[in-house]
Amino acid sequence: MLAHLALGRDNPAAFRPAIVAPLAGLLLLGATTALARVGRLGRLGRRIPGPLRQAGTLAITAGLAARGAAGLGMVAWGDPGTPFARLNRAVYTPACLALSVASLVAAWPLGRSGDPHQPFAAQRKPVLPDVLSGVFALRSAAR
Repeated sequence: MLAHLALGRDNPAAFRPAIVAPLAGLLLLGATTALARVGRLGRLGRRIPGPLRQAGTLAITAGLAARGAAGLGMVAWGDPGTPFARLNRAVYTPACLALSVASLVAAWPLGRSGDPHQPFAAQRKPVLPDVLSGVFALRSAAR
């Protein structure tokens, strides 16, 4: 049943450990590099070189975007009556596209330093104090 919902056909051999274990390892590696990229792994994340964190996050972005694009193709030209097609249209494709955008945001170099290897959390500047200081400066100039 799982193979039918996930792959669109009954093929229980598709979920054997020789296939699932390497895929799970790649997903774990990708999640680790993405978490390190956004500064959520602490000291462990800082031990991963910056270019590797960036490359891992971009690889996740590319993989999710490719799956999302393939899903759009399946929605446009596939058989709409199967359970897989309904799940693909409602869950799989939108999730892949949304996650690809989220991982692109995590990979994007933000902040004024322009350093793409600096953790995302360290690059954000508070916006509200900047806005409030601008408002108070305008009020002072008006007096």
